[in-house]
Amino acid sequence: MKFKHFFSLAALSLMAAASLTSCEDILGHWEKPTSITPTPSEPEDKSGSDLLTGKFTINGSGDQVQFSQGNLQATTNDLGATWTWAFAEHQWDYIGGTTDASDASATTNNKINGNGTVSVNGTVDLFGWVGASNTTWTGAAIYGISNSTTTADYGTNATEALKSDWGTNMVPAGWRTLTSAEWTYLFSTRETGGTVFGTEKARYAHATINTDGTGVKGMILFPDGVDIASSEVTTAGTVNNTSEYATKCTSAQWTALEAKGCVFLPAAGRRNGTTVDYAGSTGYYWSSSPDGSDAGDAYRVRFDSGFLNPAYDDFRYLGFSVRLVRPVE
Repeated sequence: MKFKHFFSLAALSLMAAASLTSCEDILGHWEKPTSITPTPSEPEDKSGSDLLTGKFTINGSGDQVQFSQGNLQATTNDLGATWTWAFAEHQWDYIGGTTDASDASATTNNKINGNGTVSVNGTVDLFGWVGASNTTWTGAAIYGISNSTTTADYGTNATEALKSDWGTNMVPAGWRTLTSAEWTYLFSTRETGGTVFGTEKARYAHATINTDGTGVKGMILFPDGVDIASSEVTTAGTVNNTSEYATKCTSAQWTALEAKGCVFLPAAGRRNGTTVDYAGSTGYYWSSSPDGSDAGDAYRVRFDSGFLNPAYDDFRYLGFSVRLVRPVE
């Protein structure tokens, strides 16, 4: 039996009105032309309210992306016949689930069937990775809404692309899933992250946010060029290294960090079949990259207390979080 070792990583613009001194008293009366206020030709707004302000470099060529406001969610009101796709309202939101799929109080992540349907209406946010070679499923199942743990159901080609990137469901168009190389660059290589708690080229920190309410553990990603002092959080933890979710901030402090462009990836757990575990302690986020040598695997980010691996292969049938990005325009 194959075994995976899971413990192996807007702005408001201020416009000042200039005043002009009239010269009429000096030159005498003159006929003023009719005032015409031109209407500026504004570019089409392609960002939408779901786009966070922070910009992140993802490769050596300097390409930048912006993240969605929260993890991807799919909601059904007809037991999976149709699905509506959206982002979580807040960056820290996740559905979770119980470790017992037979529990009547279990959330929809625990109630997924094998074909993209569910046994109760609701929302899911943990998806399997379905390769382009899959010919078994249609509809929502091609986005990994399935409790199947049969590896062949998720594709039989080790180097294939996703059957459909989750971003194709979102409006406006242009959303996509980061590749494994891009996740790795963002976490491990990026040198444009600004200065955080006195650390230059800051990229990430394990953190617990909203500590004045129900604290949520996860990973803060620091955008390019950001400047954050230790005084802006309750506890300034380790930057660019693992910790026991040591950076801590209140709801108000997190709101201020979010306004600076910070991204938060909640530790939303994983789904194995119909069992959801590690919610609240471990984060798993899919990349769009296949394993390349094993048709049953694809690459993902994993972090928990004291651990981070941005590029490790894992079973495609496992349900992980998805966080989408858009290129900076």
